[in-house]
Amino acid sequence: MVVLVVFLLLALAAPRAAPAAAPGFVALDRLSDGELERRIKFEGVFARETSLADPEHSEGLVLREVSDGRRLVQLIYSDGGDTLVDCDILRKRNATRQFLRRFHADEQRARLADDRALKVPPNATFTALSPVAPPPETWLHFPTLVAACKKSHRRINALLHSRKNGDADNNAEEQLARRRRELMDIMRLPGTKWCGRGNTARRFSHLGGFSGADKCCRVHDTACPFYIDAFEEKYGLLNWRVSTIMHCACDERFRTCLKLTGTGAANMVGKLFFNVVQTKCFVLKIEKVCKKYSWWGKCLRYKRQKQAYLRDNLSY
Repeated sequence: MVVLVVFLLLALAAPRAAPAAAPGFVALDRLSDGELERRIKFEGVFARETSLADPEHSEGLVLREVSDGRRLVQLIYSDGGDTLVDCDILRKRNATRQFLRRFHADEQRARLADDRALKVPPNATFTALSPVAPPPETWLHFPTLVAACKKSHRRINALLHSRKNGDADNNAEEQLARRRRELMDIMRLPGTKWCGRGNTARRFSHLGGFSGADKCCRVHDTACPFYIDAFEEKYGLLNWRVSTIMHCACDERFRTCLKLTGTGAANMVGKLFFNVVQTKCFVLKIEKVCKKYSWWGKCLRYKRQKQAYLRDNLSY
């Protein structure tokens, strides 16, 4: 009896084994709106790639989001994923946790990969990866992605610094203008004339193949009365970003228009604009500012003017 009691106490005191980590996997979903979403987990790296499934536009924009569990890097590519256009590195825990949450169902599938009763939707594929057989994708190396993003940011910061200090030798103004033109050309969703930085429409009625998304972009670009262009100061706020920021009311109308359109192209534009590129908008407040001072610093004349304040856009 004593031996049995001792055995039970030892069993209760023994540390419980942690649940086995889910093996790596590649999950591919063809969404009903025409988007193609690929999720990958391998050696502690979580990645999601979103693109348009339309083969005619397979060389267009690609959104990749990759996390090492602590940080999240978001990257926008053109040329089907070959050319880095813009990026951001998020160190906020909430953003990373929210991103990793989307992989929970896939991890459960990976643990049950040998279960024949496991059902996979008809518009999806799921493949469990062997620890010794990496996925065919070559863009999963997290340190390389972070380094590429930081390099892109350093380039922009150097141009802005040169412009601010009036360094004519570096031709900062010319380089910034060229950078802006490049982004206007690259950051355009294939099949549209208005969705991107700048527009390529020859006239107001000129729309691309994705006319629903294009109409939303056209209204957003032409009908908003309050905006601050890239690298310019207006309403007391300097826009150091490479894209125009607009009044929050204009962005909210744009978001609603894309949601109501509901196509793959519209949702792709919404995810890129609100979740990655344009996470900020601004509101205007009327403030009283001094326009003329006396010799002793007393304000002689006040003026009421609009002052812009940055706000966070709602995610798409």
